Amino acid sequence: MRGLLAAVAAVGLALAPSVTLADDWPQQAIITAGPGSQDWLALLTLEGRWAVQVGDGCPQITSGMGMNIVLSDSPEADDATLTVPDGAEFGAGQSCPITARLFQSETPCETHHGVCDVRY
Repeated sequence: MRGLLAAVAAVGLALAPSVTLADDWPQQAIITAGPGSQDWLALLTLEGRWAVQVGDGCPQITSGMGMNIVLSDSPEADDATLTVPDGAEFGAGQSCPITARLFQSETPCETHHGVCDVRY
């Protein structure tokens, strides 16, 4: 009986959805307009895709323009922030907290040399 329970538990764990998180933070991610709602943005990371909302005072980030962004920590972290990279043409250094998040899929962002990059 124990063997059967262990096998059922193992199958259950294998089928349970999970997010594999990167160990290295911060990391480059991509922010763009969220499909179907102006209240949400799409955040594309190495771990998957999220719908996120950010705090006030972030016009460049909330513009919905597809751009590379620096993600301070996992989108699941309470203190995760998005920051426009220093070399950006518009909004350089602008930083905003993620105030709401919904995991969407495990499909990772497009990458170039191992990091998310909106150009690829």
